[in-house]
Amino acid sequence: MSFNLVTVFDLFRFGWKFEPFTNKEYLYPSTSVMSFLKNQQGMFRVMSTDSRILPPNFSAMYKLQTLDGYDPLYLQRYGELMVAIKRDKPDINPQFGFNRIITPQSLRRE
Repeated sequence: MSFNLVTVFDLFRFGWKFEPFTNKEYLYPSTSVMSFLKNQQGMFRVMSTDSRILPPNFSAMYKLQTLDGYDPLYLQRYGELMVAIKRDKPDINPQFGFNRIITPQSLRRE
């Protein structure tokens, strides 16, 4: 019985002390771009070229599908595509590292 009380106390203490809370509207603001994307019909994905604009997995709160994000199933061909985009040439030779969060790093604009 005392072990259960200690466990419950510890879990509640962790939740109150270490889990930060913030206003939902501050972390997930409603913008005209998000409203436009949410109102589109059909299945589609979006891609952010800068993680400061739409960090990985933040799109889940808006119920949008993205190309990036944390995924335990790392697709090698997708990783090679992101490396080729970052290098701005079709070079997919090794030494491009491994990151479980795949986000396009740079896209050339013409």
